[in-house]
Amino acid sequence: MDLLDEAVVLIQEELTILLMMKSIMTIFSFTMKNIDEKKTYTKDISHINVSSGEEIPIKDLAFTVKEITGLQGDINFDNSMADDTPRKVLDGTFLNQMNLSSKIQLEEGLKATYLWYEENQPPQ
Repeated sequence: MDLLDEAVVLIQEELTILLMMKSIMTIFSFTMKNIDEKKTYTKDISHINVSSGEEIPIKDLAFTVKEITGLQGDINFDNSMADDTPRKVLDGTFLNQMNLSSKIQLEEGLKATYLWYEENQPPQ
């Protein structure tokens, strides 16, 4: 990879992080301006999920994180343990009904978060 290719990759990574931050700030700003907490609580809503609604099995998520982080070890699952919740996905309906939805896919967000972590962790 030459210097120009490396610069393009770096710019793409920085743009992804900026897009994530913009999305987060958009959600915060939108909820503060448009949601009346008193009306929300009367609807029995105690919190607001920010979710793409994208569902991913834990096994797939583990292998995605392994790939993103470059983990060299094995991932083992204990199938003898009970799995009480057959589906694990946040319900983003409340914000989606207000035309506010996720703009970043899960894998893209994981990559940007890991990149940020790598660049910002304290020296060891």
